[in-house]
Amino acid sequence: MLKSGYLILISIIMLIMFANAVSALIISPPKIDINYEPGKEVSWGFNVGGIRDEGIIAYFKVISTGPLNQSISILTGNNLTITTGKWVQVGGKIILPSNLKPGPHRSGVVVAQTAEKSSQGISALIGVEYVINVNVPYPGKYLESILEVRDVKVGEPVHFLIKLTNKGIETVDVASVNLKIHDSDGNEVKEFNENIYNINQNEGKLITLEWNSTGYKYGAYKAVATITYDQKSETIEKGFRLGDLFIKIINVTGNLIEKGKVGKISALVESQSNDFIDNVYVVIEVETKNQVIQLKSPSYSFTPFSSLEFPVYMDSANLDVGKYKAKAILYYLDKTDEMKFSLTIQRNLLKSILKTSTLMIIIIIVLLFLVIFNFLRFKKYKKGKNEK
Repeated sequence: MLKSGYLILISIIMLIMFANAVSALIISPPKIDINYEPGKEVSWGFNVGGIRDEGIIAYFKVISTGPLNQSISILTGNNLTITTGKWVQVGGKIILPSNLKPGPHRSGVVVAQTAEKSSQGISALIGVEYVINVNVPYPGKYLESILEVRDVKVGEPVHFLIKLTNKGIETVDVASVNLKIHDSDGNEVKEFNENIYNINQNEGKLITLEWNSTGYKYGAYKAVATITYDQKSETIEKGFRLGDLFIKIINVTGNLIEKGKVGKISALVESQSNDFIDNVYVVIEVETKNQVIQLKSPSYSFTPFSSLEFPVYMDSANLDVGKYKAKAILYYLDKTDEMKFSLTIQRNLLKSILKTSTLMIIIIIVLLFLVIFNFLRFKKYKKGKNEK
């Protein structure tokens, strides 16, 4: 039974992964959350549809999945036909077992397309899942903790949201929350302390805290929340960033080019902004004896706190072998950043040796060596013959 259950689950996952021919299938609502009671019977239901492709007639199987699939009954039938713009109701019930372990238990009902012909030919397989969550309370007192924080600009207030949900069977009389903020070097920059009272079973309470980031530099920060109750303690962490309209060049690569070749020079650029920044580009400047060569990269757009590579291509045919002073200049909004580097044009030693003029000299030297060698050998031979 367990093996067949795994096979069904794997098949469903494959259906979901390779869904494309029917462009969309929607389940509403997407899930149900059930608080556990042994033997409890709970009805569930959802609507499925939302196919927008014209002229579609699609066929589906309805299958229960997950560790509680044997407890799930599908009362509306296991076969569905859904057409363009139509919705179908699916419903059933679940009878909760009497021996579930504490914690969350996720099962579900999958609507999976079968390989039947529609009016436009054979459709590829798709599937969507309705999730059935069963929450079994922990013995005694047990808090589930969630910490949320978002990236902001430098100087803007940072809002922290801490949600405490009692997943145990006993009321939590008091929960102490300690929140510490650390900068990228691990230094503590702010601390908060709050108490929450009387959190009943399955009840959730929120704590909202605000930190004024004025005076702190841009970069990565970390919030560490420690929740203590009934001689128990839990620590959760969440990273966030203070951003600025600031982009910088991190590195320049490709500064060694073979003479006569077209080389790729790349500038790696990083954004420290939590905004979208458009029309960003890099110019590479190379100083020669007679002029300054300028090469412009393509223009790109940055998403918040991202990094991109800006390539330019340099033809070294008209440059002499040697080292050149160069710099990469970054342009964005009304700001710039730059990084100096050294560009080297080097000759391929093997190719140089094999050049025509060099090769002729080598041949002449070899021939001269052979002539001298043969002359000395002939002279020695003649002398030996005369002595006889």
